[in-house]
Amino acid sequence: MVINTTKEKYVRALINHCSRFQLDGLPAAGDLFYQRISLEEVFVPLRLSESLSTNELRRRNAGYYQIEDDKMNSGVSAKDDHIFSTIDRTSKESGLNGQFDYHQANNGIEAGEDASFTELISFIDSQIDRPSDSLSSECKSFVNLLDEKIEEISRKIEKRNPLDLNDISSPKEFISAIDALSANPITSQFQSSKCAENLEENKDLDEKEKQFDALPVGPLSNDYPSRKVLLARPGCGKTIISKRIALAYASKDKSGLESYNLPGDLFPILLYCRSINDEMISEADAFLEVAFKIVHSQFPDVINNYSDFKDIVDEHIESNSLLIIIDGLDEILSVEKQDVFSKMLLDYLQQNSNVHLLLTSRLASYVDDNCTVFIDQIPFIRRNEIMSMNSTEIDLFIHKWHEVLYYADIQRQNMADGMIEQLHQPMFSYLKDLIKTPLHLGNIILIAKEFGRIPNDKIQLYDDYLRITLHWNANDIIDDKGNNPSRINNGMVDSDDLKTALSYTAFHMTKAGKIRFTHTELKEQLLNCSHDLDCELKYPISEDNVDDVINQLEKRTCVIQKHGEKSGYYEFAHKQLQEYLTAYAIVHGLSEDGYTPSLFVAKYYRKNAWREVVILVVLSTTLRNERINILNFLINEAETQEENYSATNILFELIANGVKSSLSQKHAIYDLIFKEHITDVQINQICNLIDDLSSEDFRNYVSEKFAESVQAGNSRYGFAMATIEAFELVQQMKNPLKEAERLVIETTGEDFVKGLYIFTVLGWCKYCDIKSPFGMYDITLSKQFFDRIYHLILSDSEHLDDIATALKDIVLAKYIVDDSLFDLALYNKLLYMLTDESKRNSAEKILSVFPINYLTLSFCPYNGIDEIKTSSLSKYRGCISDPQKAEDAVFAFSVCALLGCWAISSEEYLTEFNILDAYYEINKREADDAAKIRLKALRKQVTDMSNPISAGMDYYENGEYEKAKSAFTLAYRKGDTTVKNNLAYMLRRREINDVVIEGKEYSVEELLAEGIISNEPFSIINFALYESCVGSDIDYDNGLSIARRLVGANASSIYNVYSWWNELAESGEIEGYVVLAWLVELGLVDDIQHQSLEELKEKF
Repeated sequence: MVINTTKEKYVRALINHCSRFQLDGLPAAGDLFYQRISLEEVFVPLRLSESLSTNELRRRNAGYYQIEDDKMNSGVSAKDDHIFSTIDRTSKESGLNGQFDYHQANNGIEAGEDASFTELISFIDSQIDRPSDSLSSECKSFVNLLDEKIEEISRKIEKRNPLDLNDISSPKEFISAIDALSANPITSQFQSSKCAENLEENKDLDEKEKQFDALPVGPLSNDYPSRKVLLARPGCGKTIISKRIALAYASKDKSGLESYNLPGDLFPILLYCRSINDEMISEADAFLEVAFKIVHSQFPDVINNYSDFKDIVDEHIESNSLLIIIDGLDEILSVEKQDVFSKMLLDYLQQNSNVHLLLTSRLASYVDDNCTVFIDQIPFIRRNEIMSMNSTEIDLFIHKWHEVLYYADIQRQNMADGMIEQLHQPMFSYLKDLIKTPLHLGNIILIAKEFGRIPNDKIQLYDDYLRITLHWNANDIIDDKGNNPSRINNGMVDSDDLKTALSYTAFHMTKAGKIRFTHTELKEQLLNCSHDLDCELKYPISEDNVDDVINQLEKRTCVIQKHGEKSGYYEFAHKQLQEYLTAYAIVHGLSEDGYTPSLFVAKYYRKNAWREVVILVVLSTTLRNERINILNFLINEAETQEENYSATNILFELIANGVKSSLSQKHAIYDLIFKEHITDVQINQICNLIDDLSSEDFRNYVSEKFAESVQAGNSRYGFAMATIEAFELVQQMKNPLKEAERLVIETTGEDFVKGLYIFTVLGWCKYCDIKSPFGMYDITLSKQFFDRIYHLILSDSEHLDDIATALKDIVLAKYIVDDSLFDLALYNKLLYMLTDESKRNSAEKILSVFPINYLTLSFCPYNGIDEIKTSSLSKYRGCISDPQKAEDAVFAFSVCALLGCWAISSEEYLTEFNILDAYYEINKREADDAAKIRLKALRKQVTDMSNPISAGMDYYENGEYEKAKSAFTLAYRKGDTTVKNNLAYMLRRREINDVVIEGKEYSVEELLAEGIISNEPFSIINFALYESCVGSDIDYDNGLSIARRLVGANASSIYNVYSWWNELAESGEIEGYVVLAWLVELGLVDDIQHQSLEELKEKF
């Protein structure tokens, strides 16, 4: 009876504890301190990954450290170039143009170059914190190769022939291992042989196991228990999930169980590892004794007696219903104690094979720390990662928290939809990673609560985010023994002090090119700050409290995060926070270098790794004169420097982020950036700006200038105007390409040109794979569209250059599937335009994307264009001799080919293309994606040209008869007379109107004459059909008499005839049945598919 009473008390206490949401995972604000919040009110079931191998865990954790594109470091040093000289030499000798060929490298290694392996490892180590844009292409290629191999390997989870890469000590062994892994993919074994043995017994998941594989509990089986490790990054909700599952089982809550598809009727024992202190664990203890101490510390008035606790546990072991939930293994602060605890747990679960387990830990700590050696040996253990929230989960999280925040105000609860809409807007895209984590999203919700919406001002948002987290932390710091170490400072750690110290640290780390730092480095910087900025701090950080401050910052605010007790690395929770704090240090004079904002911008604005910091510095600068001077400096740099990409992008991003500036400054920036061109970054910046209510001036100014330019005939501001128009159409849920097509077909003047520029901008985004709001939109343009374009080109439209630009991008973006636009009349018009200097550029743009095939190459006249050919060929030769003109060279080649600069009937054309292809491979870094796309099309077109008979057959099968005729004609000119039969076949069937070869027109009889004389079977049948089929009438016997000449032909040629016309018969063509009947009657084939001669004749 006592046991039942204790058990009931425990269950009630557990339900009471778990049903309440404690504000220890989300910073509190205002009245939330006094509001009782139930767990169910805010709980969002999060997705889990499929069960993960140790190698996959390490890969994911490495991805967590992965340096993003704009990380902080300098360029490649001379030493780096020397270190990679072996790879560079190997790649050049192999002709792979910068791709590391590890097989050739192996040959060098065998020759005695093992010393380079040490250099290579040192080089890779030196690259860890380098920005990807500063890596040599050789390094990128090598890393990409390894990534591809590893990805290929990890896709095949097999548990055979494991290879231990840790034993590899030379490049030769490394290469052999990679090759072996390709054949025997990396295993999904855990670290211990025992665990591998357990998994081997259950290698193939049955359907029930698959059903529960990505769930926190299950399946429940008589053969083996449910044992899961849930891993996540900080703030992802590990504790919330633990409590929700404990609550569902303790209260037998059907809806709670269903929300996570939890199986069975289990009894939960919830153990918080953060409740463990050093005195609780010793090697002499058994796991159950430690578990009792933890439960007693959590519920001291309920569980007082170990014997009672053990009886409860034993009761549920006997009924196979005990579920031990261990939350936060990483929160056992001592690595040694983690080991001891993990070993106890392993021993206990090995002895009690039917006990279920759910254990949570931070991913990085789990991978780094030694405790996994024991956890991975637990029989039947599986590991899953708590996934980042997707858009559905984010929306649900926001709705639930709005219901809590405004529990008495239905109207304000509806503000959730407004916040969700904001987060979907491009201007808030910088938050996309932050909001995938419940903790960070919760902070942003609290910020939005104060203002009724997420602040558009990026600086204000970051400032409020840190104010909430640091203020909450400063009033709640405690050490591991429950004391408040800040009481040496009269019981307070000031939030402004914390922000100052973190800013000082952030600047130091950013300047050093680091995003990760050791405990020693972090401690040193916090203490240096207290020394250097002692007058700025209310309560100095000292040796006495610095470790506790670091621990609580990491544990309670997640502003900084630690990666494993073993590795001991820290980093800011998100790159944005480090960048903002770095900018804060500069603006407020807290950096170790003492930069003013003006000096800082002048020194760093060109450095890509500092770009976001530069923007944040300018946005944060409150002194008006200094801000104006910075903007004028950047405007002057953009106007006077040849390489002005950095300055122009920063200027417009400042405008897009609402920098305070005069109207004249804004208009000067607009003119500078958008009068003649646009960049990929600026396309998205425009969309962000248009989404902001303050964008009216920008839209009006661009619209006004665009209208003026169209009137003047130069179409300036076209790119910006098109981006604005397209994005507004997207906001209206319309396909901007469809509207652009309508504008081109139906309108004139300004609207017509606007439609063309929409195709130019969106087409460029598509074929360059630019991430933008337009990525989901596509179109296949209509005949009416091309009829309009065709007519306007032929009639010398005043907008000819805009049409040519748009048409070029339309072709490259593959908005066109029908080449019929590019006919002889258009070609002749473009030839004429090439003689007019004012129209030559437009003509070359269109010719440069003209399809190159046997038909279009046949357009070129034999004489009369020598001057045009000479000029175009000279231009092409100039491009291909200049490494900086790879893009121009590709398009100039197309023009020359269409002008007949090289003989198509010889190998000259193919030789020239091979020269271009080799030149491009060497110099492709200087070309954009347009050249790459065009060259890819040319490769296919040239391949088709190299085998005209094969190409002709392909064209014929696609119903492109004129192209097929041109291909067969070229084959004849190259010496293959057998194609005359193909030409006769198409002419006989009226699929083509004529056959003209080198000026002579041929009839069907003339084309077949040579084959008839030699009794070639296809020629005989073709001629028999020609003679016997007059209109719809068939003179069967006449044709049969001609077909008799096939008697005696070899079986192979007869079979080829049969196959061709049998296919026609199967498609319902009369001549197919006629030929099959002839073959049967002549005894050349047996009955066709069980059809007699009489049945075949009935068909016609």
